[in-house]
Amino acid sequence: MAQSATYFGCGSVSAKKLLIEGSGNNSTNSAAQILWVRDGTSGDFLSFDSNEIQAFDSGGSSDETLYLQDFGGDVNIGNGSANGADVYVDADMYVSSEVIITGRLEVRGEKRFVEPHPLDPSKEIVYSSLEGPEVGTYFRGTAHLQDGEAKIELPQHFDFVTEPEGLTVHLTPVGEWLQLYVVQKSTKQIIVREAQGKNGTFDFLIQGIRKGYRDSEVIRDRRVDEN
Repeated sequence: MAQSATYFGCGSVSAKKLLIEGSGNNSTNSAAQILWVRDGTSGDFLSFDSNEIQAFDSGGSSDETLYLQDFGGDVNIGNGSANGADVYVDADMYVSSEVIITGRLEVRGEKRFVEPHPLDPSKEIVYSSLEGPEVGTYFRGTAHLQDGEAKIELPQHFDFVTEPEGLTVHLTPVGEWLQLYVVQKSTKQIIVREAQGKNGTFDFLIQGIRKGYRDSEVIRDRRVDEN
């Protein structure tokens, strides 16, 4: 140990503030115990290896209790290989960039987006997401009848992500009363006709179910980690 008037250095290092030097091995052996904090005879120790910080318990387990890794500018948090571990945050968390989730997002409260009020800087506008028992998709717009018929070509991306079964179509005449009905519906095209063969304009809302989520579970057993 090196010591100056106010600083300490641990390991084979000179005194500069507090500097601890160890082997950098990312394992549970004693050489990796760069920083060991214990209560009585047990405790945890930290290992630092290049761009990784790992925490082990002193029981000799080969798995990390905490694993932080700088991966190309990203930070992986987990256990072992930084995959598949739960992370609990019991406080507000602020993220100023994107949040990318490859699994499922479950929210106990409402889901909202917030915009500043354009006329009053002391206020903001809060909109909340719609809730429902299915994982839905939708496409909406305005169409025009020609000789009493309208063919609505749906975008390819809607077909890519929507189940072929379970489509519903809502029609709203614009400007005059029209007797509208759906002749054919699919994730590629909707055909609408007017009973008297009239021309006109109408709004439409097409709703479907996201592919792979047709049997989405609504009622389930309570999870043990829920408060």
